[in-house]
Amino acid sequence: MKDYFFSIIMPVYNREYFLEKSIESVVSQNYPNFELIVVDDGSTDRSRQIINSMIVNNPKIKIHYYRKENGERGAARNYGADRASGDFLNFFDSDDLLYPHHLFTANQLLNEHPEADWFHLAYDIKNEMSELLKARSYLDKNPNRLLISGNHLSCNGVFVRKDIFSKNQFHTNRMLAGLEDWELWLV
Repeated sequence: MKDYFFSIIMPVYNREYFLEKSIESVVSQNYPNFELIVVDDGSTDRSRQIINSMIVNNPKIKIHYYRKENGERGAARNYGADRASGDFLNFFDSDDLLYPHHLFTANQLLNEHPEADWFHLAYDIKNEMSELLKARSYLDKNPNRLLISGNHLSCNGVFVRKDIFSKNQFHTNRMLAGLEDWELWLV
């Protein structure tokens, strides 16, 4: 079984209230072959201190921290992707949580389908009390048709080969903020 190397890219902007929990869910993966690239998109809160503390407290995990002028999520994701060294990129928002088997599942899927250029894992939507609101376990047999009706992919569920992403990055127009991932999936 091949062990793929994953780069998880996390844009951060003023997330001090949730950031530690979010990063903890990444560093707690039961699959060790990854790096976490945190791109601070010009935060004005305690995000920098929290990230630096997480780096110090997790010396065995490859956590890279970059700070840049605010340019919105799409620009921060692209910035992180340009610095990534993984075979596959995974984009993870700083207010989300990963299940511990997220990367293990991705590696298993790639070993079953090594021809994949990109893929999407299942995801759950939960409220603040961790109550399940919605589970997305699979996509329709025709995901292109499904995407036309709305963004049914979670950004943190998408994995894309780095060389493919470098040719098709997130749009950085602030008018698309919140839609930049859907726009990319439609490309």
